[in-house]
Amino acid sequence: MLACHLSGAIAPTPCLHRAPCPTTVKVPQHPLGRSCPGPRIAATSRSSAGASTVGNAPAIKLPNGLVLRHFTADELQFLYREIYEDRVYLKHGVALRPGDTVVDVGANTGLFTMQACEAVGPAGRVVSLEPLPATHALLAANVAAHSAWCAERDVQACRPTLLACGAGPPGQREAVFTTYSDSASGWSTMTPDDEEVRANMRSYILSLLEGRDARGSSSNNSNSNSSSSSTAGSGSRVADVERSAIPEPVLARVGRALWRLPPLRPLLRWLAGAVVERMLAGQRTWACPLVALGALMREQGLERVDLLKVDVERAELQVLSGLAPEDWARVRQVVMEVHDLPRAVEAATAAGAAAGAGAGADAAVAPADVATEGAAARGQLQRVQAVLAAAGFSHVVCEQEAGLEGTSIYNLYARRG
Repeated sequence: MLACHLSGAIAPTPCLHRAPCPTTVKVPQHPLGRSCPGPRIAATSRSSAGASTVGNAPAIKLPNGLVLRHFTADELQFLYREIYEDRVYLKHGVALRPGDTVVDVGANTGLFTMQACEAVGPAGRVVSLEPLPATHALLAANVAAHSAWCAERDVQACRPTLLACGAGPPGQREAVFTTYSDSASGWSTMTPDDEEVRANMRSYILSLLEGRDARGSSSNNSNSNSSSSSTAGSGSRVADVERSAIPEPVLARVGRALWRLPPLRPLLRWLAGAVVERMLAGQRTWACPLVALGALMREQGLERVDLLKVDVERAELQVLSGLAPEDWARVRQVVMEVHDLPRAVEAATAAGAAAGAGAGADAAVAPADVATEGAAARGQLQRVQAVLAAAGFSHVVCEQEAGLEGTSIYNLYARRG
C-alpha cells in the first residue's frame, strides 16, 4: 500500500506508534475467537500504544457524514479514493454477495473491512487481521463508528471479527513488525526493505509530479479473458459521494505546478528524497502474534472464504504458506497486493522476518514454493501467480496502477473458473 502523502509527511503529526526506539515492544498473545459486545474483537486487552491512540488521532469527516480516525487526514483520503471510489479490491470479476465470508489480512484502520461488511450484509462474515496495537485501536474505533453510522441510516451490514494478530507460516507464532512515520501506516510490515521503499517512492513521487493519471491502470490477464470491473455488491453506500468530494492533497497540486519549471526540478527531487528519508528514520519495531490462515479458518469455523484479501508489504508468500491444499479448496477468490521482489531479496527479507521472530517461531519456515523449472530465477510476483495457479485459480489478472508504473507493486485478482 503505497499510500504516502507528502503533505502529511512534512506537516508535524503526533506519533501514535509510541515506543522507545530501538526497543522492540512485545504485544501479548491473545487466543483466537474471544469476543466482546459490538464488533467482535479477539484481543480485548491493549498495550499502552493502543490505549492512547484513538484520542490522539485526528477525526476526519467523510462526505457522507461518517467520521473515522486515522494517523493523518491525507492518508485516509488516499485510502478512501483507492478503496471506495476506485474499488481497487473489487475489480476484474472479483465481487462480493450477501452472505459471503471475507478474510482481510492487513486491515489497517478498516476501510476495506467496512466496505466488505456492507457488501456481505448481516448474513455474511468478515474476519480482519491487524497486528499493530495503534493501528488495531483505530480499526476497532472506526468499525464501531461505522456500525453506528449504518444503524442511523438503516444500512445492512455485518459486524466484523477483529483479530490483533498477523498471518504467517504454520508453526511461526510471532514476528517482528516494523512501523514507520504515521504518515505512512501502509508501509508497516514484518519484512522491511528500505531500499525497495526508496526505489518505489522515487518512482511514485516522479509520477505524481509529472501528473500521470494514478487512476488508470495497465493489466495483464493470466490464464483468462479480461473481465470487467464489478461494482455489484461492493458496499457502495459508504462511497455514495461525488468523486470530486475528496480533494487531492494541496501539496501534490503545488508540486506539479512547480515541476513545470525545469530549474526547480533538482530541488524538488532532493526534497522528495529528504521526505522519504525522514519517514524511514521513524522506524519502530513490535513483536506481534501470528496465525496460519488454515488454522484461522478452523478456529473461526469458516467453512469457506469467498474473498481472501491480502495487503502485507512483501510478506505475501509467507501469508499464503499458511494455507494447506485442503484450505485452498475452500477459498473462492483472492485479491492481493504483491511486491515483485527478486528472489535474492525475497529470501533475505523472509530470513530476516524468521530471525526477528526469535523464540516465537517453532522453526524457520520458508515461503511456499512451486516446483517449476526456472523457479530460482523468478521474482515474487511470478511465484505468487504460480501458487494461485497450483491452487486451482484459472482466472488470474495482474494489474499495475498507472501511478505506480516503475515500482515493484502490482495487484493480483484471482477467481476460480
